[in-house]
Amino acid sequence: MTQAEIISERFPHKVSAVFNDYGRARDAVNALAAKAGFDSDQIELVKPHSRELSSKVEREIGAIFSTILRSHAALGVIGAVAGLILAGVLVGAGFDWATTTPGWVFGVFAVVGGAIGMLGGGWSRSARTMSG
Repeated sequence: MTQAEIISERFPHKVSAVFNDYGRARDAVNALAAKAGFDSDQIELVKPHSRELSSKVEREIGAIFSTILRSHAALGVIGAVAGLILAGVLVGAGFDWATTTPGWVFGVFAVVGGAIGMLGGGWSRSARTMSG
């Protein structure tokens, strides 16, 4: 599964800037559109104390929630499968502690692997939010 299949948001990265006056902010918007190649639907100019601040900054609330669910579910399943594979390797290698209770080994490794995968899903989302 690729990152594009996990992310439901159309624009998952955000960048913000604060300007002291409206003219400079408008110039920055025009420069982003002209020189950096951004589309007009990718740029939002938000005035101070705007009532629509949250809807302008996070326009894709439903898509964000979908991304969170997808990333946690996908990476949780991948982590659980990786845990099962590792448990199979350990049981197959003949370790005494693994061969005496293989059911517990498979169960614990699947749960821990799934939990680590879900943590990775949360980490990937927070890293994206902090960086963009």
